[in-house]
Amino acid sequence: WSYSKILSICAMSVGVGYIIRSVIAPFCSLIYGNFGTGISMAGLVYMILMLYEGVNAETGLTGNKKIYVHAACLGITFLITFLF
Repeated sequence: WSYSKILSICAMSVGVGYIIRSVIAPFCSLIYGNFGTGISMAGLVYMILMLYEGVNAETGLTGNKKIYVHAACLGITFLITFLF
């Protein structure tokens, strides 16, 4: 598996999650405050699932290696997403 493919999968999932949480959710909160919060959480869950499935399809790892790779990718993605 290549670094550029993993990086593009991570960037695509973070980009979609960011658009949902930063663009769509504020507009939905204008309708009803809790609706915007629900859309924001749905965007976060969608980002995690998209990242997990994309990395899983690309790497094809099994067992403990799969868990370690997913934990590292999710950890780095969360750091980048929430710190910047």
